[in-house]
Amino acid sequence: MIIHAVGDLIVPAIKKAYQFWKISPLELIIFIASVSVTIFSTPANGIYTSVGASMVILLWRIAHPRGKFLGRVPIQAVEQDQSPSLRKCRHVYVPLSDKYVNPDVHVEDAAPGVIIYRFEESLTFLNASLINDRIVEYAKLKTRRGHAAQYKTLGERPWNEGFVPRNMDKVLKMNDMDTRPILRAVVYDFSGVSNIDTTGVQSLVDTSHQLDRYADRQVEYHFASIMSPWIKRALVAGGFGAGTPAHHIVEVVSAVSTMDVETSNAGEKFQHSRRTSDVEAMDGIEQCSSVHRKILPIIPTNYPFFHLDLDHAVRSAERAA
Repeated sequence: MIIHAVGDLIVPAIKKAYQFWKISPLELIIFIASVSVTIFSTPANGIYTSVGASMVILLWRIAHPRGKFLGRVPIQAVEQDQSPSLRKCRHVYVPLSDKYVNPDVHVEDAAPGVIIYRFEESLTFLNASLINDRIVEYAKLKTRRGHAAQYKTLGERPWNEGFVPRNMDKVLKMNDMDTRPILRAVVYDFSGVSNIDTTGVQSLVDTSHQLDRYADRQVEYHFASIMSPWIKRALVAGGFGAGTPAHHIVEVVSAVSTMDVETSNAGEKFQHSRRTSDVEAMDGIEQCSSVHRKILPIIPTNYPFFHLDLDHAVRSAERAA
């Protein structure tokens, strides 16, 4: 009876351990460690082991987020019995190096002078410095310095700026043979950010200052898919969102449909009411409904660097480049 009762306890544990292995191998390691400590020590120590290990893994993931730099892939949705001429092409943004994407599919880099970065964790004091270094290093890898001779003498160069030739003549000619583009715009995908603190906002400010100095010009910073009004409020407090972009895209939605007003006329009226010559309505508005009485912006237009959709953020940034 004892063997049978113990066996009924062990068999579900083996199944659960195998499930842990398929879901998360780290959780299997924590499970084995907790059971081992419980057997050879006390149940309390086993609980402390599992809780402590889980907290360490959680803090490590927050402090070392898996943010990705994105590229673009044009795709089509193929439906059964649909004519190829009716298939709509759209762009999706995927990591430039990701095993999830078919290796035979070519992922296009962002336009020259544009960087697209997707956050996969909240931006807090635990990971702000790491993300700052990651973005700045990638920008220096993909783009060239806007002005090679920023200092009159080598002694004026900050110690942490990186490699600079020990000859001022070579410094002046650093950009002559460099064919890389100059950084013009950075697009942040905030779809994975659920929280941002003061250190995170200050990190974005420091990143913008570093990149502006490196590019020797005002770089545009676009934000897409902000999911919380508090995040937007924090970014505005940090000085982001406002300004005049090189190309303003307004994402609009149909308010009222009617049979006597065409979409193009509604779009012209909207642009006239905005009194701006560089406003572009959302692509495909005529496909949503054949007729409209008026169209309205889906998000406020007083912060043109905030976008609801990543594709429109990238398109606006590409015009700056």
